[in-house]
Amino acid sequence: MQTSIFLARLIGTTMLIAGIGILLNQKYYRAMAVAFIKSTPLFYVISVVGVVLGLTVVLFHNLWVADWRVIITLLGWINLIRGTISLICPETVIGYGTRINRNKNAVVFGSVFASVVGAILVYFGYLQGMIR
Repeated sequence: MQTSIFLARLIGTTMLIAGIGILLNQKYYRAMAVAFIKSTPLFYVISVVGVVLGLTVVLFHNLWVADWRVIITLLGWINLIRGTISLICPETVIGYGTRINRNKNAVVFGSVFASVVGAILVYFGYLQGMIR
């Protein structure tokens, strides 16, 4: 359970802050996404980081349980799969990312989704134990 709490705090806090930041500064982050997609070396490095972080979560926290901890497992698998696909099919992923970045609703949805998932993990990582 300690690993779950640690990862909930780490991933949840990051997702919550990033989600709110993107929601409040959409123009800035859209421009950053365009620059990111144009940088082949940066795209490669971030794809490798996604594989490493996703695989780390999967190796240390592959819990398929019917409670909040499965969110961490799912996020680990999503990062592993996303990073792997990005390394194997970079042009396809870049094209998909470009289309998403142009869709204002998709960016808003993504930032709200990240904020909500982050808030859930922050709750379980920091607050759940205090409430008992």
